[in-house]
Amino acid sequence: MINEEAEEIVVDHRKDKRQKRIQQKSNHINKQVKIAKSAGIRVDEPHRYAKHNALDCGVPQCPVCNGHQAKRQLTIQEKKVMASMDDSERE
Repeated sequence: MINEEAEEIVVDHRKDKRQKRIQQKSNHINKQVKIAKSAGIRVDEPHRYAKHNALDCGVPQCPVCNGHQAKRQLTIQEKKVMASMDDSERE
């Protein structure tokens, strides 16, 4: 009897975790759909936003998605390289 109750508790705990993961994913999708609709993007497949953001077009060189490219700002890695090049030139 005690083992059956313990097993039930473990199974319920697993179900709760699974339900929480599913709820988190559906919340993320709903938020991205809301963002897309407010930006004027037509939403045909809402589940597309499960792993992607609504305002991300998927093109790596897109100036709209990559703000530092639009403003011609250097990334952190580029700044580090430039700093190391300046130090090596000084010596």
